[in-house]
Amino acid sequence: MIVLAVGLLAAAMVGSRGMTQSGTTSSKTTPAASVGKFVETVGGAPIATRPRWPVGSPLFVRFDATRFAASVARLVDVRSDLPGSVGASLRLPAFPLRILGQPKGGPLWDDGLIEMGTPTSARSCVRFDVVCTELNDGATPSTRSPAHTYDVDVDIAGTVDDVMGGVEIPEIEAALKEELGATFFIAEPGADDVSRLWLNVNSNCERDEEPNTRGLCCVLSRFADVTLAVRIELMLDDRVVGWASAWWRDGGGRVTPGVEMVEVHLSGRLPPRVGLSADRWRCRITSDPGFALRDFASKKYWKGSVVSPVKVVDEREGDAR
Repeated sequence: MIVLAVGLLAAAMVGSRGMTQSGTTSSKTTPAASVGKFVETVGGAPIATRPRWPVGSPLFVRFDATRFAASVARLVDVRSDLPGSVGASLRLPAFPLRILGQPKGGPLWDDGLIEMGTPTSARSCVRFDVVCTELNDGATPSTRSPAHTYDVDVDIAGTVDDVMGGVEIPEIEAALKEELGATFFIAEPGADDVSRLWLNVNSNCERDEEPNTRGLCCVLSRFADVTLAVRIELMLDDRVVGWASAWWRDGGGRVTPGVEMVEVHLSGRLPPRVGLSADRWRCRITSDPGFALRDFASKKYWKGSVVSPVKVVDEREGDAR
């Protein structure tokens, strides 16, 4: 069971992080008795995903936990009927909700989605159960409500390429090679922070300024239905020592490089400062079809791979490499 602390931003799973809100599927709701006073929000099911999903790929959903906020703190459990669904347990503070802080290193990119198991065969519907438990003094479980059941229509069939095909776009590769500036921040082991990667596009993204400049944002604007979903690998002497994943797409609610950092998952302990040298580091950016599914509004994903230099800032010593 995944346990998350939820504030206004994290609970809504949308908002300041720029995630698109399209892709909500139709649903049939089985009402159940509620405990406490609910906050009235936008109608419809609190669960959204893309209308089509491939067999064999973990299903991700956006869950609006704020729909279950009450006058007391709650633990909100959500789970699907898919194989391997461990669900998620979200700790929801008493209304009014508060905004949670960010790691000291700066805001981290997060599309706010929850994994809900992996479909192993074709189907047309996924059932979700949501159970709320009131927390005495904001911590001790007490009254548990009956389950709220949502049957969400999802056409599960085929492969990733059946759902959204990959397209090669030379302009995107050229823009990444020419403009992408990557900075890898290595956090102190055991510190209250994480190693992270800053992606910066060194060009203007305004349509009315320097229209002849081929910026990545300008390139993406010509492919509004294409997601730039990537796996980013940090390589030291051609050996992968860390990785991160992210996606962005032009249009309303876009997430662009340079807006927020992405968390880097390290393969192990990095060598000491004396072993770091700028000419030994590279950043490999490769399309990630499975991750592209998490952009519910896209129809295609960029297909390609680019290797770029990366600047390293070793926060263990506070020195840039």
